[in-house]
Amino acid sequence: MALTWCEKLAIVVIAAVGLRLLVRLTMFFWKKLIAPGLGLGIDVATQGRWAIVTGATDGLGKAFAQALAARGLDIVLVSRSLPKLEATAQEIKEEYKVETKIVEADLTDGQPVYAKIAKAIEELE
Repeated sequence: MALTWCEKLAIVVIAAVGLRLLVRLTMFFWKKLIAPGLGLGIDVATQGRWAIVTGATDGLGKAFAQALAARGLDIVLVSRSLPKLEATAQEIKEEYKVETKIVEADLTDGQPVYAKIAKAIEELE
């Protein structure tokens, strides 16, 4: 007996949902049980109290700064725009209750900017 188009569609949908569930379960077990048991991955809290994030006032840089702050790390924000740095630092302090430090620097200026950043963070842990 041949399957109708409706039955074929149902089989495809059930297979897709099943595959998606399998992928999610696999990722869950990998992240929570397998990888930590094998010593894979990095516990950022063991790397020091401070994290430095460049491009921290917009887009991915800001998202990384917020994600690290959510994990309890204090954040050094590096970007070109001082007003944006101040606003982002205040936002992160208030939302995540962590310390922030700002460094106004344009990384396209070349090597001298790294000395400026190093001087700004030399007293940090």
